[in-house]
Amino acid sequence: MGRRKLALGATMLTMLLTFICINSGRTQAAIPAHIPIDGIFKPSIGVDSSVQAGGIVQVTPDSQNKKGAIWSEEQYKIDLTHNFTSLMYVNLGDKKAQSVDGMAFAMMNDPDKVKNWQQVTGGALGVWRNPFSWVKDNSAIAKSFAVEFDTYHNGNDFDGLLPNDGPDRGHVAYNFPGQDSAYQRLPSRLYALNHLQLQKPQNGDYLSNGTWHPFRVKWDSLKKQLTYQFDDYAPVTVAIDPATVFGTNQVYWGFTGSTGDYSELNQVVFSEIPGLNSIDSPVTMTDLEKTTPTVSLTNNQAMQTSQLYVGRTVHYSITPTNLVDCKFNPNFWTNLSA
Repeated sequence: MGRRKLALGATMLTMLLTFICINSGRTQAAIPAHIPIDGIFKPSIGVDSSVQAGGIVQVTPDSQNKKGAIWSEEQYKIDLTHNFTSLMYVNLGDKKAQSVDGMAFAMMNDPDKVKNWQQVTGGALGVWRNPFSWVKDNSAIAKSFAVEFDTYHNGNDFDGLLPNDGPDRGHVAYNFPGQDSAYQRLPSRLYALNHLQLQKPQNGDYLSNGTWHPFRVKWDSLKKQLTYQFDDYAPVTVAIDPATVFGTNQVYWGFTGSTGDYSELNQVVFSEIPGLNSIDSPVTMTDLEKTTPTVSLTNNQAMQTSQLYVGRTVHYSITPTNLVDCKFNPNFWTNLSA
């Protein structure tokens, strides 16, 4: 329960009530239904990322040699002592064979990189070790886990360990960027990435095909297992010991990306955030001056009467049902109009 001043017109109220909980089963649209991320995520300092109107995150623009990173705010770090599920949609542009370089989903405990991003552009995608270095360096994100959506095959260096089984139209794989085991030195003395659970698009398609690809993540805190699924690919389950990998149970999470000598538009929207999402649940609002009746609404329902007035104090009551770890945040009330 709570009290909130509503500055509304005298004759019309259109209210979209947005609540914060976990809810699955969304359907994909041209731009999928998603949550506004103000106060939840923000770009790092020194990147080319931006938040567009409506909560669409542009991780990198379609320009050469750009780098991007957007991370959860401190209060929205993931608590790995609890289960969580999440749904994002990633769009890797529509340049097909001309696309470069891609994005990565990451979880990490490297607060310095959250604030000030100094990663290289190109094939490292903002998370991996510098692919052009002949020596081991500290460019990778420490204490991290990452899933890459790589749209470009980096020849005989960073992707030098990929099987030569036909045209590369992009690939999805995971590893732990800060661990030495994620890389292997080639005869050229450059380092290549070990692509774990490598997955590629089928039927001649490209990752960069203009589609909003669903990306689902589920964490089992008891088993210490993370399961992710990109598009309709087979789910991948990864064993992760938070103490060993992150050194903590509280981790930042978000997306990084990069372009190189060629480019693509990299975008993401968040449709289910751990503890944050839209639900259908009844809300009762009562004018405390008792001059109007109690009003009951469900999600996306509009009032078109003179039941609430400018300057009135309204008492609201939310009664979610069959929900776990549910929150309500008044900042997610949107589209209040007279």
